[in-house]
Amino acid sequence: MKRPQKIAVLGELYEQLAQESRYEYVCFIDLCGSTDYKQRLVEAGVPSSTWMHRQLIFLQWSAEHFRKRRCGTVVKTIGDSLMLSFEFTESAETILSNCLELVSFFDRSRAFRNDNAIQLKISLDFGETSNGDIIAGVYDPIGICVDRCARLNGLSSSHEIVLSTDFYGRFGNKTLEGIKDMHSMVQSVSRKRETIKGLGPTTYIIISAQKPH
Repeated sequence: MKRPQKIAVLGELYEQLAQESRYEYVCFIDLCGSTDYKQRLVEAGVPSSTWMHRQLIFLQWSAEHFRKRRCGTVVKTIGDSLMLSFEFTESAETILSNCLELVSFFDRSRAFRNDNAIQLKISLDFGETSNGDIIAGVYDPIGICVDRCARLNGLSSSHEIVLSTDFYGRFGNKTLEGIKDMHSMVQSVSRKRETIKGLGPTTYIIISAQKPH
């Protein structure tokens, strides 16, 4: 194949890959304190199956929570984290509400209490993604909003839902106080700005959910 033909083929491949992109919401749900939990069990001589079963239950219940509500698609599990995506036509209010309800669901669990309690931290973002799949044959989102969502999750703590400004923008003209009034589980809403590795100065919104008494 001559050089001009190779370049033409390369251009066609670039065009095909560019068409495999879309705008969507991205969500990371992380099980808080799992490393410390595992360490306690190891030191107590408890079989590793105990923490593995707890982790599997967390992942399954979280996935089922969104499936029942026909909201979002589970992209993959990453250790003790769950990644979901939502179509751009989905309501940001609905996504946030379902996340808050998931936090509350685990708080009310009778099976997981005290030192065994399952507590979550969640991050939400919105933006253009591309298909990063190379094996499974399903759409696997990659892109700035995916990286940012993962980074923001690392900045959150138990009972917190962190929103990127792009996700927050999907609420329209709603103020931070307006978001607080959206759901009874919201305890506080604040805005922060800090430099994030690979992203630079980044502003984000922290929603603190009500904790069980």
